[in-house]
Amino acid sequence: ITFVVHTFPEAVRAARWHLALAVGLLLIGVTTGFAVVASDLDLYDAFIAPAMAQGRDPSASRDDLLEVIYSDGDLSDGLTLFATMLFQHNTQVGILCFAIGFAAGIPVLYLLFTNGMMLGAMGALHHVQGLSVDFWGWILPHGITEFLAIALCGAAGLLQGHAVVLPGRRSRLGALKHAGRQAGVIVIGCVALFLIAALIEGFFRQLVQSVPVRYGLASATAALWIAYFGLSGRRAP
Repeated sequence: ITFVVHTFPEAVRAARWHLALAVGLLLIGVTTGFAVVASDLDLYDAFIAPAMAQGRDPSASRDDLLEVIYSDGDLSDGLTLFATMLFQHNTQVGILCFAIGFAAGIPVLYLLFTNGMMLGAMGALHHVQGLSVDFWGWILPHGITEFLAIALCGAAGLLQGHAVVLPGRRSRLGALKHAGRQAGVIVIGCVALFLIAALIEGFFRQLVQSVPVRYGLASATAALWIAYFGLSGRRAP
């Protein structure tokens, strides 16, 4: 309980500038990927590998894209297994951001930017077909939590990179150890965020077809995380 109420949100607030940089890089990546692909759909494959696209590419018709967005899934195929797979994959991406932070943070910047470009490219594909509202309603319910977790892991990596480049009064090793403890707290907390995102993606998104409800959940999760990280664990004056 102490970790959830105090330790985790306090560590995130202490890394707020690193988090702001991580979020900014993701958003710049999204904007770049969207602008490039929206201007030339032939460049879509440069951002999204066929294995990841799974048919969601420029050759797909509007109906094909809608079928994915509004598929109610087949419970017999195991949405539980799907959610577990998503949890494992996204956690690995986030931990990679944390693990490569010691290399002056540069690989973290690249990873955040390229992940943002992938999302922007897919958004552009749906935008060209007039499906922006449907696509973002499909992405944001789980995406708010998922990309927050990725950004937090990126911030954890940037904390370590900062310690290597600008150790301050500590030795580089001492600064890295200090930053590593704070970064480790953030990453541990992010595992729970990835789990929540995977559950939303594996269950809610496929079972709820209403666009207003999807956007309502996205707004509610955004408000929840803002309140949690902004207020939880603050000491009384």
